Parts: sequence; structure tokens; C-alpha cells
Amino acid sequence: MGRSRLGTGSERRPGTGGQDVAVVFASRAALILLNIAMQGVLAHLLLPDGRGSYAVCVAFATSLGLLCTPGAEEGAQQFVMTSREGVSQAVATAAAICLAGSAVGAVLALAAMQTDVGLFQRAQAESFHLSLGIIPLLAFSTAIEHQLVGLRRFGRLAVFLLLRSAVSLAATLLLVERLEFGVDGALAAFAAGHALMIALCLGDLRRHCGLAAAWPRRASMAFILGYGLKFHLARLRLGLGPHLGIVVLGLWASSAEIGLFAVASALMFGFAVISHSVGHALLPRLAAREAERAAAPRASGLRTGATDDAGRMPALVACCLRLVFVVTAAAVLALLLASTPLIRILFSSAFLAAAPLLWLLAPGILANACCGIFVTYFKAMNAPLLCSRSLWLGWC
Repeated sequence: MGRSRLGTGSERRPGTGGQDVAVVFASRAALILLNIAMQGVLAHLLLPDGRGSYAVCVAFATSLGLLCTPGAEEGAQQFVMTSREGVSQAVATAAAICLAGSAVGAVLALAAMQTDVGLFQRAQAESFHLSLGIIPLLAFSTAIEHQLVGLRRFGRLAVFLLLRSAVSLAATLLLVERLEFGVDGALAAFAAGHALMIALCLGDLRRHCGLAAAWPRRASMAFILGYGLKFHLARLRLGLGPHLGIVVLGLWASSAEIGLFAVASALMFGFAVISHSVGHALLPRLAAREAERAAAPRASGLRTGATDDAGRMPALVACCLRLVFVVTAAAVLALLLASTPLIRILFSSAFLAAAPLLWLLAPGILANACCGIFVTYFKAMNAPLLCSRSLWLGWC
């Protein structure tokens, strides 16, 4: 597939930056409401112990998927955003990385489960085995979502994300409440939502972006893995943010204590929607401008125009950074002031001990939101290694 096929479809016509941010933010705000409803359902049905077991299994699967699939998300996305080749090669390569990485992750997981590490005492062995099936679904679902962001198909992506959450919620009610499958039912519902996401995104890319069956090429794999490995430490830091605390607590804390922390972190990390909305709208534009600047001939007239355009990018990013900081801070403060009654209503009195955790998490959540804008800029400037070094240093 050549470049000409990337722009087909009615939604490919670019909107303004404000329109893209509005579409992403509105959809993610609705997604947060659905996710809060999901958290409430899980809290009421599983109670702190079951909620902790569920959180440990999801965090375990997510961590393995992130660890073993470098390049499947950002590398394949950068491959398409810089118009190196069509979307078919990007998706085929991402799928190959996800399948191979998931197999490696499953082998590592099965070996780890034979140990006496406390993490594997926080849920039934059957639940951990079921979570292994989540690894390829979650990894490929996230990779395809990144493709739609890179192609600026924000409207379709918004619909698909909402459908994914709605199906997961409905499946949770069926499997956990009606059929009483407990934690295993909640995990199966989580997997069902991501399976639907894959089907919807692949169908949209096939109809509107020229997606066709393809085998990964050596050059495509080299670029995608090369970029992905440079960004890998940053990807781990960003992706594990909501899950690292759960994994660490799983070594020592009880399932009930993990459940309290999972509820608190789910509420607070929901505010990442603000940074993600702005970052998703910025990334394709910044990447396209950087690609044009890098490819511009050395003729003085064209080089000056490219330089002027590149000079405006830091100012745009700085403006977005200030916006994200102010809006996120206001939203976090509003939640903190209403935290106790909100937790009682949404999750029941059994989770009131999570309220003090929100205050402890707040500064880090605000810093995380601002960090996302910096990462967006340096990803677009083709500096993934800088992201990895700085984020890993901060994580340490």
C-alpha cells in the first residue's frame, strides 16, 4: 500500500486542532463515565477482596504485554504518520510483534507462577491462567487504537472506545452478577471488550484506509522495532503507571488493600484523559511537520519556511502544556473536595478507606499529565530515546 491509500475515507479530511481536541476530549469524558460505572459495578459485586484479585490479574497481564511487545504501538504508529509505507505493513508488523511477544510473555508468566512470590497468592491460579489470554488481545487492541490516532480518525475511534466499554460493562453484569463467575467473569468481560475493539478497528481500516492482508517486511520490522526499542523504557513507564503500584502491592499487601488502592488509582488516572486528548490531537500534526522539515530540500527558501514552521511547534506545545496543567489541577481539586461522599455513593462504604489515598496520588497525577505533553513533543521530533531516559530516571 502506498501513501495514496492512507487518505481515503470521508473522515480523513483533517479538522482543526481545536476540533480534534474537542472530539477526543468529549469521547474520553464519556468513556470516563462508563469506566466509573464499571468500577462501581466491580466494587459492589466483587467487594474489596475480589476487586483486588481482579486488579492484580489485569495489572499482571498488562505489564507482560507492555514488556514483551516493543514497537507494536508507537513504532507502528510512527511508521504510518511519517508516510514511510501503507497502513497494511504497519498493522501486519504490529500483529506479528504482539503474537510473538504474547507467546514469550505467557512462557515467562507460567514459569513465574511456579514460584512462591506473594503476587500469585492474591488470586486463584485459574484467574491468572485466564489473564494470559488477555495479553495478545490487549496488546493488539492498543496497537490498532494507536493506528487510528496516527491517521486522525478520532470520530470513529471515539465510537469504538465507547462500544468497547459498553460491551465490557454489559458482559460484567451478565457474567459476574447473573452467572456468578466472580473474578473470572470480570476478566472474560474485559477480554470481550478488547476483542470487539480489534474487530471494529480492523474493519474501519479495511474500508477507509486501504488495509489489506500482508506479511511483515524486513525493512518495516527493522524500522518499527528500532523505534520501539528506543521508546520502550518510556512506554513501560507510561503504560505501567496505573498498574505498577498494584503489582508492587501484590507482593506484600492483602487483596482487600489492593482493592482499595485499585479504586483510588482508577479514579485519579482517569484525569489522564485531559492530557491524552490534547496529546492525541497534537501528535499527528507535529509528526507530519517534522517529517516535512526533515525531508525539505536544502534550497534556502524551502529550508527557511520549514525552519519557521518548526519554530512555532515549541510555542504550540508550551501553550498546550499550560492548558493541561490548569484544567487537570482544577478537576483533581474538585474530586478531592468531594471524595468521601463520592466514594460512598459510587463504590459503597467498604471503600471509604481509599479517600486518603486520593490526596497522596494527586501531585503525581498532575505531574503525569504534564509529562504526557512533553512525551508527545519528543515522540513527534523523533527523539524516543530522550523520552525513555528521562522517564526512566524520573521513575527511579
